[in-house]
Amino acid sequence: MMLVLLAPLALASCNLFNTPKPVTGVSGTVVEGTQTINSTTGDVTLTTKAWSGGAGKVMVDVADGNTNKLLTETALSAQGAFVLGTLPVPPLKKLSSVTTTGCTDSVVVSDKDVQGNAASFRVDAANDKAIELMSVSGKTTNLAILTYVDRNVTQKGKVECKDTAGKVTSTADVDVRLVKGWNWTYVSLTPSTSTVAASATMRNGTPAGAQWVFMTAATTASLKAHSLF
Repeated sequence: MMLVLLAPLALASCNLFNTPKPVTGVSGTVVEGTQTINSTTGDVTLTTKAWSGGAGKVMVDVADGNTNKLLTETALSAQGAFVLGTLPVPPLKKLSSVTTTGCTDSVVVSDKDVQGNAASFRVDAANDKAIELMSVSGKTTNLAILTYVDRNVTQKGKVECKDTAGKVTSTADVDVRLVKGWNWTYVSLTPSTSTVAASATMRNGTPAGAQWVFMTAATTASLKAHSLF
């Protein structure tokens, strides 16, 4: 009898711990980073040092039609620390699906009417530039994305792209559960090699060991991760 009584409680506890909580604020310390890639192994190295750009502001932008709009801002200390205590609701737009030639997209969105937006961060100080919450591991770069949705929604599935000869050139694996409000997700990007296709995964949360990085130099192309919106 005791086991029967405990079983529903155990299931309820699992659901409680697995449900994401909306993000109500953002804080951190900006560092300056240089990214290099080992030409032999392909491993990525991110070298960081303390912020030297002085006091200023951290600005949060979102898309508003065809332009970017300042959503909110907060003070940036001379040591690079910042705190955003609250995050306003952004302008909303419907989730759109872009079909790329040569790609097969099986990502399923649980609610087709979901609307949302994604935030981008930048500093306004002696050094002015975008900042990313990111980490690296081996050949993979992990980029965090802060996304707002107007209702609970899940997105799950895969995307596979091939060249004209039928060779797979890239794959993506999406499995995220978003709740109404702001949510952290992250994309892990691994470039292709002569034998392995490029790959990307999207999951809930932020990458392990992530730092707010102001990139002073990088050997890769743009690291900007485009969100689902």
